[in-house]
This record gives sequence, C-alpha cells and structure tokens, in this order.
Amino acid sequence: MTIETTRNGNSRRPRALTSNAAPQGTMASWKKRFDYYTALAKEHGISNDRVAQENSYQHAEHYFRLMNARTSPAGAE
Repeated sequence: MTIETTRNGNSRRPRALTSNAAPQGTMASWKKRFDYYTALAKEHGISNDRVAQENSYQHAEHYFRLMNARTSPAGAE
C-alpha cells in the first residue's frame, strides 16, 4: 500500500472500499429518503417505466432496512 503526499506535505492513505462502521445518518433522514424513493417509484409506475420503478423500490428498501436495523434488537432476525 502506497501513501500519497499532498502539496502541503501531509500524507494521505488510500480510502478503503468497504467499511464496517455503523451507517451514517439519522432515522429522520432515512425516513425522508425512503418516502422520496417510494414516491419516485410510484411516479415511474404511472409512466409505465418498470425498470426505473423497480430501481426506486430497491433504493427505498435499502433505507427501510436501515430504519428496521436501528429499531430492532440485535440478533432478532
């Protein structure tokens, strides 16, 4: 692994591609994004764009899972 040096002489390590850190954000922002992608999926459904509709539902499901992971007890699956 190489370490890059910036113009001011500080070293900078390359970023990892994956992270085990807790997801960033709050329940309110996740809910807002969930609502946005759900509404977007409904709009795509009205315009008969099935691929975009499914994509939007998958994005909404991601935020749905984040909200449920935060509220359910650990190991409750």
